[in-house]
Amino acid sequence: MESYLYFADGNGADAASDAGMWPLSRFTGVEATADTTTTVFFLAGNNDLGYAANTADSVVITHANTTTTEGSYHRSKLIAKAIVEAIGGARDGEVITIIDVDNNQYAGEIESIQGDASFGIAISLDG
Repeated sequence: MESYLYFADGNGADAASDAGMWPLSRFTGVEATADTTTTVFFLAGNNDLGYAANTADSVVITHANTTTTEGSYHRSKLIAKAIVEAIGGARDGEVITIIDVDNNQYAGEIESIQGDASFGIAISLDG
C-alpha cells in the first residue's frame, strides 16, 4: 500500500476537478511556471510521461509574485519544500493533505501563502 497526496480547490469537492488525489509514486515534481503560478506534476492516469499541456495531471497553484521582492524568492520553493516535508514521514496508506481550501488545511508553509490575494488552485487531469 502507498501514500496519497490530496488537493481541494475550495469549491466543495462535489464536481469534476474540485479535488484530486494521487499516489505518491505518481508525483513527478514542482515547477515555477510563471511569476504567479507553480505547477505540481503527476504521471497522468493514462500513463502519459510528458510535461507539455494535456500530457500530465497537474495542480496549478496561483499565488503572489514575490520574485521582485528584495530578499525573497519564487513561491515555488516554499511549495516544493512543504511537499517534501509532508511526504518525508509518510506512512503506507496515509492521505497527505497538501492543499485543502474546503477545510482550511495546508501542508507546511503553504498556509503562510494562502492569504495571498490571488491564491487558488486549479486541478487538471489528462485521461
